[in-house]
Amino acid sequence: MKTAQSGLDPEGQLSMEDVPTMVLCKPKLLPLKSVTLEKLEKMQMEAQEAVKQQELALKQQSQVMMEDTESNSRSCRTIFNVFSPLDSNTITIA
Repeated sequence: MKTAQSGLDPEGQLSMEDVPTMVLCKPKLLPLKSVTLEKLEKMQMEAQEAVKQQELALKQQSQVMMEDTESNSRSCRTIFNVFSPLDSNTITIA
């Protein structure tokens, strides 16, 4: 803001002069986090979420493979039991 000072110069003429003065205003609140920092945090959270999704998918895939392996081993045991003798110490003659 400028204020006007009036006065007489040595020649007796009236003059006005603008003198700048300091104006105090309300302080502006600055954000606690910058926009860039918020973007970086968002990117990091998205990356962590993607990693969790991949780990979950791998875990589910390994569970399916384990179930298939158990199923196959049960089938093999069943086939082995059908074709093996009941007791290896006894011999049956038909």
